[in-house]
Amino acid sequence: MDFEYLRAQLLNFKKRARHNMPMYPYTEERELPDEDVVHIAAYLSSIKLDTTYPVFKDTDDALTRLLAVEKVLNIPRSEGDIAAGAKLYKNECVSCHGATGVGKRGMPMLAGQYTVYLKRQVDQFVKGERIHDEDDREESKQLLQRLKPDEIRDILAFLTTLDD
Repeated sequence: MDFEYLRAQLLNFKKRARHNMPMYPYTEERELPDEDVVHIAAYLSSIKLDTTYPVFKDTDDALTRLLAVEKVLNIPRSEGDIAAGAKLYKNECVSCHGATGVGKRGMPMLAGQYTVYLKRQVDQFVKGERIHDEDDREESKQLLQRLKPDEIRDILAFLTTLDD
């Protein structure tokens, strides 16, 4: 995920501009000074999870296989018209979130996110309960309000096909 996006979100949690009750205790100044925000964002943005299953030897035991598979990012496919979602994504979303959904210019990564989470974030943003990049807030809100529920479902289905 993008360093600038992660840093901004952690600071938003600290300022209470982004609401998430489980994050509050960890983002108090005594728990999370601004210097640590930079370090945490840098660390998290450096993590890359495999999206393909490992190749095992016949001699690998069950525990070895289990531990290796647990490290693989596996996002279940979502229902929807993937081709239609790809077209919508490329027309409406790619300029900010990138062709592969990894985010651009401090915008969040969408690839590799669970569909339920993304849908909840879209719903909260449209209701004004979720913050968004200030420069693009109104334009993005209008776009999301303009899209039909089936179109959002299709975009989310497409996103589950992207492997970061």
